[in-house]
Amino acid sequence: MKMRRLTLRFNDTRNTEEKYKKQIATLNQRLVWWGVLDAQYAKDTNFSNKTLEAVCSFQEKRGLTIDGVVGNNTWTELFKPAEKTPEEVVEIYDQCGENGCSIEPREHEKLDAGIALIKQWEGLRLSVYICPAGVPTIGYGATRTLDGKPWVVGQKITKQLAEDLLYIQIAEDFLPKLRQIPFWWEMNNNQRGALLSFAYNLGANFYGGNNFKTITNCLKNKAWSSVPKALMLYVNPGSAFEKGLRSRRQQEGQLWSKPV
Repeated sequence: MKMRRLTLRFNDTRNTEEKYKKQIATLNQRLVWWGVLDAQYAKDTNFSNKTLEAVCSFQEKRGLTIDGVVGNNTWTELFKPAEKTPEEVVEIYDQCGENGCSIEPREHEKLDAGIALIKQWEGLRLSVYICPAGVPTIGYGATRTLDGKPWVVGQKITKQLAEDLLYIQIAEDFLPKLRQIPFWWEMNNNQRGALLSFAYNLGANFYGGNNFKTITNCLKNKAWSSVPKALMLYVNPGSAFEKGLRSRRQQEGQLWSKPV
């Protein structure tokens, strides 16, 4: 994860600092997601009495220490998949207006097929290893702990934590970028899942990049029938990774073309 998780609490004098306000907003969004905070607070950057009540309610619901303090354990639970499937990420706070928010999402992104590809091709490693780029990595390709620190060789995690790290990384680092792609909300879930796998492999900022002109043009011009062929351009030809990348791109193209 890129952003280190701060410990948040009610009446903390640091809550007015920008970095704290940003994470309080994320906290409120997750509390709304879990159904313990009214949706009108989904964009609130204040750790209000309502937030405190919701945190305590959430902690009780999840069997945590009920102290109203949002530390590592509470953050971890907040980013678990609630009563939804782990692969379902829902945008619930973009409809806020002067009359408040509707808890109903405009769209559900059920990305289980794309996440399955990520898991298949990234593989699960429960001990820290050094990736080809020279970065300490663990789980399904996580390079940072939940509080934003780099991993150290010798560290180990559970499979559940690997799942948590994957879903948090998708929610924080990938979906905000992918949702900026034109016509994202007109794509079906298989198409979105295919792009998620592609982005997880080649970078969340691929769209519009100098090395991704073909796939960018296909998506920008809604030339969706050309996307599978465009994906096959990104296989690092001549490298030791070409065979695996070619197979991954083929599976992403097949998923893109698969009806829902």
